[in-house]
Amino acid sequence: MKSSPPSPSVDTLENIDYNSALVHSTSGTLLQNMVLYHMNADDRTTFLQITAPPLPAELGDNLATPLKTWIRGTYAPAFISFLIAQTKAKDVTWRNAFSQVEIDKVWYWWNGMVSYQQLN
Repeated sequence: MKSSPPSPSVDTLENIDYNSALVHSTSGTLLQNMVLYHMNADDRTTFLQITAPPLPAELGDNLATPLKTWIRGTYAPAFISFLIAQTKAKDVTWRNAFSQVEIDKVWYWWNGMVSYQQLN
């Protein structure tokens, strides 16, 4: 029977040299690509005018169904709302001006997500 290699010690893990800016950037890109990949294709085409980006299978087709459903039904619509709310009416012809109340509602959702992510 083949034995597993020993687990690294905490000291070993603490001393791993890595580029935190690169890790942050890469993880942010993967998260955004997951949203773009799993969002409704019509929304991706209509609002972003892009195709689904390639992803590793475990983040794409093999992602757990409940997470795919949450991204498609909750996170992606909020992501699109956030992008639309940030677009100035003078910059594009398709955007209607959001009221301050509508913008505040979008920001409320995003601020809650940031707080949740910081806790977990």
